[in-house]
Amino acid sequence: MLYSNPKCYAQEQQNCSPEISKEHFISKAILSKLGSTLTLFGTPHRPPNIPLITSPANLASNILCKRHNSLLSKLDATALDLFNVLEKFTNRSKETPNQTITGQHLETWFLKVLCGLLASSNVRSKFGYPLKNTKLPKKWVDILFTHKNFPERAGLYCFLPKNPPIDPIHITIKTRGAGNPYGISMILFGLGFHVSTVPVNLKETPGDVVNIWYRPRGFKFDTGEVIIDWGDLKVKDQIIQITN
Repeated sequence: MLYSNPKCYAQEQQNCSPEISKEHFISKAILSKLGSTLTLFGTPHRPPNIPLITSPANLASNILCKRHNSLLSKLDATALDLFNVLEKFTNRSKETPNQTITGQHLETWFLKVLCGLLASSNVRSKFGYPLKNTKLPKKWVDILFTHKNFPERAGLYCFLPKNPPIDPIHITIKTRGAGNPYGISMILFGLGFHVSTVPVNLKETPGDVVNIWYRPRGFKFDTGEVIIDWGDLKVKDQIIQITN
């Protein structure tokens, strides 16, 4: 029986459950590792340069039905695996465990974060205007829940920022014009991840980026490595060397 839950941002899939559930747009397991309080910039509840002090429990909204929320759990698990490895490397653990993660799960997790932030009206544009009542493009939702591919030259890019932030997680919503979101950039422990829903021209790389790679095969550390499995996707054999 077809059913669209009006409170679920994936309602156009017409396969919702009646129950609505809280979606942690940044995975709850990751948020819990960051402490009992978080400092956020760029929320619609504060001017752009005034931080909001909040708890991880508050970074969740009733934006997905129970069924669609559960379908994203594998993406959260992949993101947590990467976070744990980067955390151990940053903390100079004697051994960074070797890890293999699914590239498409990681790529789609960043899109999940973008969709959650927009659907819950929790972000501002680069001009400081709150992005409210943003309707998510059907193509984005299809990528999340029907495993459709990103357009060519869109998807996951990894980069090294020139001046990485001190925070373990730093998020920027990418918009065009006054507030048309098209992607998300996230810096985790100094390593940058950018997911774009539109093709990227590498010749237009921002000046604050040292190097950028499209869908790399993994990261090699002094004490271990992360292998990214892209399945049947054709990607270059690029392993990013990370030194502490």
